[in-house]
Amino acid sequence: MTVAYHLRGYDRTTEFVGVEFDIPATMLPLVKDLLQQTSADPELIEPHGLAGDQVVRLAHELGIVVDPEGFDFYIEADEDWRTVAKKRDALRARA
Repeated sequence: MTVAYHLRGYDRTTEFVGVEFDIPATMLPLVKDLLQQTSADPELIEPHGLAGDQVVRLAHELGIVVDPEGFDFYIEADEDWRTVAKKRDALRARA
């Protein structure tokens, strides 16, 4: 896999990343199910914000503990942005 996915929690005061957890590729179907809005971004290239209940469910599946009240959580992807841009352009061309 060329894309790495992360659950990142941004401190609500400083807006800096306070916590970060890797999301294994095997968990992506669950992530997409949680988001329920991935038709415009099936590769999860764009950051996706999570509500408190979504964060708690994903954390449970990942076997981690999170503080949904202390951080704003997002699913984010890391990859060479030239590759990401090519994928995005190809998806938009098909639409």
